[in-house]
Amino acid sequence: MNFQKRMVMAFSALILAASVIFGFIYYTTLKNNYIETEKNNLQTAADNYAQQFAYTVGQMEEVISQILSNQEALKAIQILSHEGNSKKDKTYYYTEARRTLRALLNADYYKKSFNRVVLFMQNGTVISGTNYKYNPVDAQMDINGIGWLDELSGKRGKYVLLGMHQDDWDKENGRLVISAVKEILGENLGYLEVQKEVEALDGLFVPGNDKWSLYVLQGEKLLYSSSKNVPEMAEILEAVQEESEGPGTRRMNSTGELTAVSQIQSNQLRVVIADHTLVSREAMKKAFPFTAMIVILMGTGLFACICFMSRHMVKPIRQLKQQMEQTDIENMKVSEQVVIADKEIGKLYDAYIHVLRKLEQSIRKERLLSELQQKAQFDLLQAQVNPHFLFNVLNVISSRGAEADDEVICDICSDLAQMLRYSTDVKEKRARLEEEVHYLRLYLTLLKFRYEDMLEYRINIEEPLYGLEIPKMVLQQIVENSVAHGYQDVDRIKRICVCGSRRPDGWIIQIRDNGTGMSKEKIQEIYARCGEIREALSEKRSHVEMGIGGMGLVNTYARLYQIYGEDFFMEIRTLAEGVEVAIGVRQQGGISCTRY
Repeated sequence: MNFQKRMVMAFSALILAASVIFGFIYYTTLKNNYIETEKNNLQTAADNYAQQFAYTVGQMEEVISQILSNQEALKAIQILSHEGNSKKDKTYYYTEARRTLRALLNADYYKKSFNRVVLFMQNGTVISGTNYKYNPVDAQMDINGIGWLDELSGKRGKYVLLGMHQDDWDKENGRLVISAVKEILGENLGYLEVQKEVEALDGLFVPGNDKWSLYVLQGEKLLYSSSKNVPEMAEILEAVQEESEGPGTRRMNSTGELTAVSQIQSNQLRVVIADHTLVSREAMKKAFPFTAMIVILMGTGLFACICFMSRHMVKPIRQLKQQMEQTDIENMKVSEQVVIADKEIGKLYDAYIHVLRKLEQSIRKERLLSELQQKAQFDLLQAQVNPHFLFNVLNVISSRGAEADDEVICDICSDLAQMLRYSTDVKEKRARLEEEVHYLRLYLTLLKFRYEDMLEYRINIEEPLYGLEIPKMVLQQIVENSVAHGYQDVDRIKRICVCGSRRPDGWIIQIRDNGTGMSKEKIQEIYARCGEIREALSEKRSHVEMGIGGMGLVNTYARLYQIYGEDFFMEIRTLAEGVEVAIGVRQQGGISCTRY
């Protein structure tokens, strides 16, 4: 066996051993990372639902507190508990008391948020806030037959949570509810019960997959379960109770199923989410194919390198000549160094390799600096997006809150929270057009709260464009520019139209308003500034700076130009009424003197 074959066999054995060791380590790491990620996801879901459930329970208890803090309601309850001494008293005061309580329990918030709010007394009086055909109450029901009344024994003045049970006041429809009940302090003043439909609670729980189950416990009592599988539910609860798991517990049983526990300290409640997926098996399925592919590719590549090196090691002069002739400035990669028997050629070969490595390092540093500079330019431009509209929205919220208890505030806060979450996510500099459209709708919705009937808008973008990647907040920035500058010194209904379509050579998005328009001088100024930005980005690679709110369209052009380059264009046209700004891509490239 010659020297070349012996070398190939020796290195092949080393490659095989190294590949197996690397594959095992890589597989184990990948598997453990997958399992840990699943644990964290499950724990996060448990913590989130714990907060949602605590909020729901708090709402139910707050309803009872509001009713019992109403002096008219307390007076009416006392009248109903005694019913009056004469028929006249009973006819007038008793009827007025029932009318007062029914009006209170029929509050719109109570009917929208809960299944029912009901007052029932030991003397048989029952008053419900939803006593309608679609949700009737059996007013003649004997309340002494209610099984869970025993749970209120010895807990006067305290809130008692009742787990999933059939609505005792409407057994015909068979709704499943959970309840918060409190006995009213006093002599036979009865009880207040607030019900929440289990179906509504099901809507709060959005599982990561169809094998997740959720349980809410108070002590050893089950309050809520998303699973209707009784054996499965009993097994999970038994395991949780036996191990006395506390908040933040994450465990995996012998079969690979995960369980996460989050505790609501204020009510001694525990939220348990069980993932019946065999996590270890799933981790193996995901990790093994990729690991095997990596090992095979690594082994094959290294084996090919060894064969190549062994064949050329016997020809050091030709190897040196070929590498010197074939080395390109764009490709400084060199195979593993070889030992040359001839000292002079060996020294020359070593010096050549040393020079190539220095050149490779220099090129790598230059490329890295270029990439960092481009990223810094993009980050700088991204950070300059005008946030002033947020202050206007906050003014709207403050005004609404000061004037009246307006439910519109809830919608405003919800939209604003989504916008803040989107705009402050600095990890992603780009977004899909579909996300940008959603963000724009939120922005226009908030403006609608401000301008009311003085603002109209229409968004019509073809769905095939939703997959496009553009810088974040581009559409919102252009629309904001129209609203902020297009209607100065005029009092008219603001109409904004955003349209988008695909063309044979690319795509286009148009934003129109019906404002006062834009002068030719201003348009030429913007085009000139865009030309300077384009030159700075493509040739000088210098940082581009502009004040917030100063040149919004130029900012938009700069960020889009960094992505699409010479294929990108921007047009500004003054219409008979208003301005149209068009942005898009023509794949053939080219920029005219009036289009940027």
